[in-house]
Amino acid sequence: LEGRTRFYGNRKRVYLECTVSEEHGCIWQELQRGSAGLVHIPCHSCGEYVAPEREHFTLWEEADEELDAELARFSCPNCGIVWTEEDRRQQLRAAKVIHRGQTIDRAGTISGVLPRTRTCGFRYSAATNAFADVSLIGVDEWRAKRAVDEELAERELLQWTWAWPPKPRVK
Repeated sequence: LEGRTRFYGNRKRVYLECTVSEEHGCIWQELQRGSAGLVHIPCHSCGEYVAPEREHFTLWEEADEELDAELARFSCPNCGIVWTEEDRRQQLRAAKVIHRGQTIDRAGTISGVLPRTRTCGFRYSAATNAFADVSLIGVDEWRAKRAVDEELAERELLQWTWAWPPKPRVK
């Protein structure tokens, strides 16, 4: 596709969407060399725009049974409050993409210039994915910790749920 659009010069547009497969893979490299945006949402408690990651996903670890893992929730990286799924969904309505070198204040005003690149790229995690169901993520995490091939289950979670490149597979 990129070869076919080469002679459009600065007018060409190529849109890619993909799962991150590895740190040295095309998608991760394009993201890092491009604008490297990250979706942020405002916390209803502290007001800060935050980008929760896997370490802010909680309550599934204590589950003794699979169905209890459905009670998993995200917490604010800034103030630590645990969000209900309704809170998270409401906060997603005010989501903003902050690119490399930019900041955002409580009012949602983005400061800083866009990186000088033709590649506008961004990633979102499960917390900022409107299609992700928090109870399903909790069950996936719970199952992965109990999987026969825990390494493979971990790779799948990193790729499909958290949009992070997994570590190379141990041979």
